[in-house]
Amino acid sequence: MVERAQEVRPGGHLVEFRDTTVRVLERMGILDELRAHASDSGAGTVVDANGNRIGTMPKKEAERRRQGLE
Repeated sequence: MVERAQEVRPGGHLVEFRDTTVRVLERMGILDELRAHASDSGAGTVVDANGNRIGTMPKKEAERRRQGLE
């Protein structure tokens, strides 16, 4: 995966691999390397339209809500 930008960005987006994708990455021989760079997203921060923090969402709740989007 490659992201093009005009300059180095201070942040980015998490990418999640599951099920078939994990098997493909394993067959490609890159799964262990990706896991070495994995991050634990932890709890989510809820912000308003201006970027002001208005709350947090525990990791388990964020995962449960995300699963409902699949």
